[in-house]
Amino acid sequence: MPDETAAKQAPYRDPSVGDLILRSSDGVDFYVHGQRLGDVSPVFSGMISLPRNPSLPEREVVLVSEASGIWERLLPMCYLHEVPAIALGDMRQLWEAGRKYGLVGVMGWIQALLSNSSYLHSDPFVVYSLACVFGMAPLARLAAKHTLRFPEVPDIPEFAFINGRVVYHLYVYRKKCGIAAQAAVTHKTKGRSYLPEWCTEMKGIRSEISACSATCPLIQRSPELTSASFHVSKSGKSVGTTIYYREAWITYFQSLGDKLKDAPRGTLASIHTLLEPLISSSRKCSTCAGHAYSQAIAVAAEVEQRIDDAVSKVGFYRLSSCVPHDEISRMSYNRWNSLSNCEGQ
Repeated sequence: MPDETAAKQAPYRDPSVGDLILRSSDGVDFYVHGQRLGDVSPVFSGMISLPRNPSLPEREVVLVSEASGIWERLLPMCYLHEVPAIALGDMRQLWEAGRKYGLVGVMGWIQALLSNSSYLHSDPFVVYSLACVFGMAPLARLAAKHTLRFPEVPDIPEFAFINGRVVYHLYVYRKKCGIAAQAAVTHKTKGRSYLPEWCTEMKGIRSEISACSATCPLIQRSPELTSASFHVSKSGKSVGTTIYYREAWITYFQSLGDKLKDAPRGTLASIHTLLEPLISSSRKCSTCAGHAYSQAIAVAAEVEQRIDDAVSKVGFYRLSSCVPHDEISRMSYNRWNSLSNCEGQ
């Protein structure tokens, strides 16, 4: 709720001000100048242009259906051209009030506030839902991408205000991103796990994941994994060089692939729980131990980029398929249709 002391000091809370009284659903009066409000609202403009009944009090009382908390936020924006502190949970009600009274400026401010990066970081599912309600297609796609940081889709109240197909498309998008991210870091053939092909093709990465020699104690020995070595090839032809890689790396890529299924984001490549075993296991070999940390960081950076590149290629749904769920959202449907030729990137 707005600060009560500050609210009472606002000019629209002064009974001596204005020629129109807005009375909220919870009985709070706001004293405004009808012409000033009519300048920003076609609804109020039409209202004040009607002939007055001389038997009514000098200041007409207009009963509004919104609670005082909504008007405490609306009036600074449309009456004083100031943007108060607005919680994410209040934005839909403010948007609907702005749409109801034709407060285009208010709706624009809410759109700008919703695009704030802090909301995308902390509440991407809420931002996604509200962006769908408001018809903000680019923001909906961006919010969907930010949801990838979370392993599960939460049950949030805002989902009740959008079409079920829109929620379904979010699930599908997240699943496709997980598949793409896993494909970037895993390579399995006949039930055996191999390093991603790009690891063996990039000379710099090959040197980072390889063991110091064929007798290095870090070479993988697990029978369920692939053989301990691979042949370097160029244009499909072997050049006769055999390189041995460390067992910890195949375990790293396996574990990373498992995590990416539900949270497909590149930053997972550098998390402590994955890098620490790489570094600690290198202590078994005095030769490899000296550069284990720098190697882990270098490879993780490349892996992160590979994951993000793979996820960025996953397309989103066509916006024209997202029919709003109810009348609350239906007013935004034309905005979705106007973007129906835009395919998600």
